Amino acid sequence: MTAWDAAIAASPIIGVVRHSDDVIAERIARAAVDGGIGIIEITFTVPSAPQLIARLRQELPGIVIGAGTVLTAADVDAATAAGADFLVSPIADAEVMRAAAARSIRFIAGAATPTEVAAAWRGGAQAVKIFPAATLGPGFVSAVRDVLPGVPLIPTGGIRPADVGAWLSAGATAVGIAGSLTSAWQEGGADGVRAAAATAVTASAPIRSTR
Repeated sequence: MTAWDAAIAASPIIGVVRHSDDVIAERIARAAVDGGIGIIEITFTVPSAPQLIARLRQELPGIVIGAGTVLTAADVDAATAAGADFLVSPIADAEVMRAAAARSIRFIAGAATPTEVAAAWRGGAQAVKIFPAATLGPGFVSAVRDVLPGVPLIPTGGIRPADVGAWLSAGATAVGIAGSLTSAWQEGGADGVRAAAATAVTASAPIRSTR
């Protein structure tokens, strides 16, 4: 079992960190880990994302750390050099997927229709990010799972921590929580992020026990 598989089995939640301030981004990431999340995605909209990924990989060896908003082959190279365990993109760009394949790194491509999901999967993505998830709803995940049962789906975008269980029940392999972590920071700092993360982990527990 890979570190990714083990982390998904333990807690199928990806804490997506997106902030314009490097220091705050790091604090959000560490607070999310303290709250029980074992997979952290640092988006490339964070100004010094590669450096933060490298630091977290060194200082949090038991946590799976990846890069998000990967849009170019150069992003793939930078994330891989930083030691990212996986890459996530909101789109399914063929050049970027080829670059990830050449680097032998797990790539999660974005999609918002069944056709896009199938194309991303056939193009080499190891999982597909359903984005924007809140707009589409858990029913979309369930419907796509019915017709494309072999594709791991990871809905992300607008998902509240308390609703994680509904998405997992719909057939999601894992769930990404992003804006809710930023909001939790704005409302309660590190304590707010820890609480949001813990809520998501608790919401996932009944589903994890049946898998």
